Amino acid sequence: MKRALTLALACLLALLCLACTAQPAQEGNALFYYLTPYGELEQLEPLFQTEIRQLPPNASLEKQIQTYLYGPLDQSLRSPFPNGVEVVSLSLDENTHILRLTLSQEYAALSGLQLSLANACLTWTLTENPAVGQVRIYSESGEEVMNGARYLTRDQFLTEAEAPEQEFSFWLYFADENQRYLIPEVRHIVDTESDSAGVYILHQLLEGPAPGSGTQKTMPQGTRLLGFQVENGVAQVDFSSEFVENKPETELGERMTIYSVVDSLTELDSIDSVTFLVEGKKLEYYRYMRLSRPLVRDESAIGPVQTGINEFDATLYYQSWSSEFLAAVPTRIRRDDTVSMAERIVRTLIESKPVNDLHNLMPAGTELRSIDTIEGVCYVDLSAEFGQIAGGYGMERLAVNALIASLCSIDSIHSVVLSIEGGAGGMRYYDLSYPIRPLSSWFFPS
Repeated sequence: MKRALTLALACLLALLCLACTAQPAQEGNALFYYLTPYGELEQLEPLFQTEIRQLPPNASLEKQIQTYLYGPLDQSLRSPFPNGVEVVSLSLDENTHILRLTLSQEYAALSGLQLSLANACLTWTLTENPAVGQVRIYSESGEEVMNGARYLTRDQFLTEAEAPEQEFSFWLYFADENQRYLIPEVRHIVDTESDSAGVYILHQLLEGPAPGSGTQKTMPQGTRLLGFQVENGVAQVDFSSEFVENKPETELGERMTIYSVVDSLTELDSIDSVTFLVEGKKLEYYRYMRLSRPLVRDESAIGPVQTGINEFDATLYYQSWSSEFLAAVPTRIRRDDTVSMAERIVRTLIESKPVNDLHNLMPAGTELRSIDTIEGVCYVDLSAEFGQIAGGYGMERLAVNALIASLCSIDSIHSVVLSIEGGAGGMRYYDLSYPIRPLSSWFFPS
């Protein structure tokens, strides 16, 4: 989550004791807010004082503002505004009480604390007028100069003790109905020193998605959060025993559970990766996934499949921590009208870089020479690099199986004839002389 800048935090500190120093103006007079002569943030004295100014009868709001911008009559007070700043234009909506004020370019030269103090003085002064409830300030160039706020009001400039909590938006991730992809759901959080955003996210995941969202809860039934801490960008999450006792029964369901936690927490800028504990003990494995190392964010787990922009849903297979079984990864692939779905799968598999203990089995430099599908059989010819797989029979078998299983994730393909440089040979251990169908022994047992 990219955190928005808070509205003038320094200004909130600066306005400490402001309410005590402001005196009400008598009818026919205006109350102008200026800076005290020596006020600094680290001092306890008020930074602001008011000056009562008498204006001509029926003076316009523009005249009032221009008089204010010229500065105080009391030479012991300081104006927060740059020399030469003038009113370019203003408009007041009598229904919403919103004043839109455009000031000359000198005002845009302010930044940081100086801009916060100027905005505060200007807002308090303008909202002394009962016709003005909110202020929106622009520079002559059209740029807003409000430190990220939509509108400025009196209530936004409070004492330190009354400083408003800041609300942020971020995504939570829940599973789609097929347990293939995480679907984002927006949440809002009030960020305070005493309430961890990470704890809030985890409790929201445990509660599940909003009713009617069409998504599914990812956390195992009965799971409770026992602990949470972040150190050097690594979040450590401690769940109750139900997290393991009631874990998902399928490989895809497990993937949804783990990555709903990882991808939701890594929405926070302070978190780069996540480790899992159960009842205070580090979780080495779940059902199919190894969790002994911190897991980083995996964008490939996030959906939905955008069929409207010609994406299709495939399953690619990679080497997992196990040297025996392939790991299935649902993958959104962009269609290309000039090539087949089978070709897009092979090229995506060759180029992909999976994360978190998954490894691409395609040897570096492998190229697709040709591909064609006839009556459910996909004929694939690869470059010589594919035949140079290191690691012996086991790795060669996994690489061939990963390619075949990925292609057969397309409904129209049931088997694959694989060749290297146009021939059925080229592999050290694997016989490529016949069509190969995926076998259940290639995958994690259900």
